[in-house]
Amino acid sequence: MCRTPSVPWTKGHSVHNCHNSTWDVRVTECFASAVTRPLPPTVTTITDSTRPISVACEKGVPVHLDG
Repeated sequence: MCRTPSVPWTKGHSVHNCHNSTWDVRVTECFASAVTRPLPPTVTTITDSTRPISVACEKGVPVHLDG
């Protein structure tokens, strides 16, 4: 993916080494949040999707995912 043309970072940061996937990627996101004190308990939300992604690359290797 790091060989695709460079694009501006979507979050407004001054990162110039970002690349968009040319295919959809399966992504699983997990969100944990505390409900009450004392910790835990937590509530975890898991979302599965398939979508294009953006990555920041260094030396030809993905180092950061921007889902």
